[in-house]
Amino acid sequence: MRKMGKYIKKNKLISSIFIFTFFSANFIISIPKITAPPPPSLPDQFIGEILSNRTLSLNLLNSNVVIKINSTHYPFKIGINFDANYTFINRENNTNIKLAFPFSLGIEVIKSNFRVKLNKTQIDFDLYNFTVGTVNFTEIDLDFISRFLIHNPITIIQCNLTILENKSYTIGYKFSGVINKPFKSSDEVFIVYYLNTSKTWSGNTTGRVEFRVYGKLPVFSTMSVYYHPEIQVLGISGGKTCIWEWNNRKMNMLAIGIRYDESSYSLLGIWEIVGIIAINVVGYAIIISIIIIIIVRRISRKRN
Repeated sequence: MRKMGKYIKKNKLISSIFIFTFFSANFIISIPKITAPPPPSLPDQFIGEILSNRTLSLNLLNSNVVIKINSTHYPFKIGINFDANYTFINRENNTNIKLAFPFSLGIEVIKSNFRVKLNKTQIDFDLYNFTVGTVNFTEIDLDFISRFLIHNPITIIQCNLTILENKSYTIGYKFSGVINKPFKSSDEVFIVYYLNTSKTWSGNTTGRVEFRVYGKLPVFSTMSVYYHPEIQVLGISGGKTCIWEWNNRKMNMLAIGIRYDESSYSLLGIWEIVGIIAINVVGYAIIISIIIIIIVRRISRKRN
């Protein structure tokens, strides 16, 4: 009888361990898996470095770009303030050139929002708008646009200049705007400064690009083939600034910029996972408690 009793107790213990292990394993399996995010899509909004219709005698000596991003009202709107100066030199004879400053941003394009200055003197310019399927700008090569997934019109600011031999010029661009409902077409929003167009100029170039972000912080990123410039990420009042700098180089870097990923910022997905885990914990705790109570009651009845 004692052996039989020990055998029954042993079987009950094994059964209890089996039941507990079964439900624990089932609980672990039921927890939602957090998978790695899919590969990023193509950049959808860009600002390009200036291009010219002539390259052999023109050298882009220096570029200094500051892009202020106001995302304090994220995700409803993102503000952009662009301020850049480019210094170039004509190494040959006096000539006429066309300069193009291209971009595609989800902002309302109004000519009065733009300012163009040559050596600190405001100058006239033309504003052209295209869609991807209607780009017809044969004077300057815009083939790089195919690198982007364009959702917004392509805007080109064009200036016609007469420049003298062996004289340097500094041209400056300023504009501002607001991207309303930035996530209407995607969960990701890129704002990229495209540097590869600097290869259309002769010689090396020196430059500095700063993304100054206030409010919701994005991911700062670099698209490069060979060369990765120095990157400084610094805290500023109300946000962060990211600075890329390079000195006297032929640019191999493609683009630099920022990315907002709405899915990664959303707390809804996190709370859904927490909720599912909590429900599972409570549910299995109740089941295990019921099983333990039943076993304890059966043992008590047999003893009585």
